[in-house]
Amino acid sequence: VTLPEPSPELGRWRADFRRQWGAETIEIGADTFSFVNVLGELRKGRFVAILADRPYDGNAVEIDLPGGKALFSMAPALIALLAKCPVIPGFVARMPSG
Repeated sequence: VTLPEPSPELGRWRADFRRQWGAETIEIGADTFSFVNVLGELRKGRFVAILADRPYDGNAVEIDLPGGKALFSMAPALIALLAKCPVIPGFVARMPSG
């Protein structure tokens, strides 16, 4: 799940690149009902990946982290509640070795 790119061409490039790896792209926007496509995919039994550290609509919760505070979107939790599916958090940690 992603927000639209600044240009349609870049959005198509990104979708084509992800498709090479067997991943589809669902663009959501500021439309309140843009999450319906996401719910549909979950109800088909598919996995959906959402970046939670980029809240786009002001619906965010501030989380205390070891390096400070960060805003996280509430969208994954709300979508999981509506779809009756679990949220499986994942993260990438940057190590001192790079």
